[in-house]
Amino acid sequence: MEVLPESGVNGPEQRVIELERKVVSLREQSEVAQALLGLSAALGTTRTVDETLELAVRAAVPAMGADRAVALKLTEEGAPTVAAAHGFTSEDIASLKDGRRGVLMAVPMRRALSSREPLLLEGDAAAEPSAGTAPYASGLVVVPLTRWGDDLGVLQIEYLEPPGFSPRQATLAAGIAAELATALANARQYSLFQGLRRFGLRISRRLQLGPLIEHIAGGVVELLDADAAAVYFSDPSESSLVLAGGEGMPAGVSGSPLQIDLAAAPWTRLARGQSLTADDLRGASELGGAGDLRVIASPIPHAREGTIGAVLAFFAGAPGPSPDDSEALGVAASQAGVAIKNARRYERQRRMVRHLQDGLLKTDIPVMDGCEIGTVYQPASGTATVGGDFYDVFELTDGRYGFVVGDVSGKGAEAAAQTAMAKYMLRAYATSDPSPASVLFNLNNGLVGSMGEERFTTLVYGLFDPAERRCWLASAGHPGPLVHRHLTREVERVEVPGGILGAFEDQHYKQEIVDFLPGDILLAYTDGVLEVRSHDELYGADRLRHSLSELPPDLAAADIARRVFEAAERFGTISDDTVVFALKCFREQ
Repeated sequence: MEVLPESGVNGPEQRVIELERKVVSLREQSEVAQALLGLSAALGTTRTVDETLELAVRAAVPAMGADRAVALKLTEEGAPTVAAAHGFTSEDIASLKDGRRGVLMAVPMRRALSSREPLLLEGDAAAEPSAGTAPYASGLVVVPLTRWGDDLGVLQIEYLEPPGFSPRQATLAAGIAAELATALANARQYSLFQGLRRFGLRISRRLQLGPLIEHIAGGVVELLDADAAAVYFSDPSESSLVLAGGEGMPAGVSGSPLQIDLAAAPWTRLARGQSLTADDLRGASELGGAGDLRVIASPIPHAREGTIGAVLAFFAGAPGPSPDDSEALGVAASQAGVAIKNARRYERQRRMVRHLQDGLLKTDIPVMDGCEIGTVYQPASGTATVGGDFYDVFELTDGRYGFVVGDVSGKGAEAAAQTAMAKYMLRAYATSDPSPASVLFNLNNGLVGSMGEERFTTLVYGLFDPAERRCWLASAGHPGPLVHRHLTREVERVEVPGGILGAFEDQHYKQEIVDFLPGDILLAYTDGVLEVRSHDELYGADRLRHSLSELPPDLAAADIARRVFEAAERFGTISDDTVVFALKCFREQ
């Protein structure tokens, strides 16, 4: 129990006075504690810096017995800008945002931030032009806003009448500063947590390495509110890091270093899997020592290979990187490591499948008397994986020729394997019985059960006799071929009913006979050409027929296939693999 001092004069009366003062002091302390407790509880509901500042200006006015409040944030150039305001008229708000008043308001702001303590001004001190508030306020409380020791701005609380500041208000202002520092740190942590979630989702969707690097750098800039970011990969010797890509660069900095020596301090710590803070990299020669530039770096880890690269984030203005920013960059770099590993695996698989498909599509087009064949194969654009479109032409022992244009559902290695199986099984069946209806019947039964539940094949198969200029056609759920008649300039569609291959056993197929005259053209294709898209419109069968009908009559088969494809390509975006196959009978001389 506290013992009150004895008084030598007027003992009982002095004791009463001191007790009354103590009661008043305790009451004021209780009021301050309750006000700060309420503010703390309210700030606990905010999630972002903007929400925190908006609540701060609303809560500070009644807590401090003031008339209005404004939160001012520092720009990268150190100038104040209005982040939130309460109790101001629209004219006052316009005045707050006026550049000239902003210069004046910077004076008390800098004084408060310099001392790191609330600044209380009243009377002449509050009304002087240097305070930036005359004739608007008779009293000011300027509370510094800091986060992890970095200056963010101030909370400026204004009184229209002289406030007569008491120790209670000074204590309350100091408590508000402490509560806001904690709340702003928590808001930043929440923002980083949400940002890391968005960052992970953003980069996980990228399977090609080039675009992935761009999204990693851009995502780090967005996550940390940095000025720039750069991604580095280890060179084959693992002795240095080489710049792979980045986004942005602060003014006055020529660029990220193209190469970082991992044997030189402090970079060697990256090779050991350790992050580097702004203090670690201060003055690093590789960064050119550009002014106030602050840099943090985190290694990109790989489970088996160790450090495979690094991510650097650059900060040119205030506030700089915080400890939480360094930790968040480490998490982002780990996420990037997983995404890079997946992208490299995807690209290896894509190259392998592309080589496999190139082998499947590598068909020596036989030379036929009186006819010729031209083809175009175009892989899907963008990020689509390798598809199952294919074509084939082969000579039979009786002087006739088989040809096929098909599409195996799905993409990737499995589709390529199914393509190989369909192509060579068809050749085998055509050798024993070349009739298209028979070939498709046998091929369908051969594919049933071997393609998986969700895979199927569509194709059109033709048996062509160049001596007779006659073609027998059968289709398995594939778009019907077009025939361009040289004499009439008309384009016919050959409709041959038939189900898809590999779905049901013992399906029977019909075949149609098409006779050709000199100059006639047969055009087969996959649905990729029909599905070329321009905005919400597809290229479609009508445009395809029109493009064929408009071709000059003396084009070679290769030029016909190319012109038809180019017409579709001019229309819009090719989103799927595409095959165009043209067979043309020569005109008699």
